[in-house]
Amino acid sequence: MAWGVTSARLSRLLSVIPQGSLAALMFWEGVKVVLSMVLLSLAMVAVPNLNWLALVAGLVFVLKVYWLAFLMLSRAAR
Repeated sequence: MAWGVTSARLSRLLSVIPQGSLAALMFWEGVKVVLSMVLLSLAMVAVPNLNWLALVAGLVFVLKVYWLAFLMLSRAAR
């Protein structure tokens, strides 16, 4: 996601307007979520006795920490 937001061609094209930057951020966030779901699907096959509650709770925590950090950094910049 960090690579996509900072250096991908699509992001550079969209960064000309503020709404484009937000669109690029949301696009790469969606890519991150889709890839996370693919990894969860692969985990079913790779790990037979998996604790799903811990795995999903950890995934939700990691995905939400990015938004929390973004919120904290945006408030600190004011």
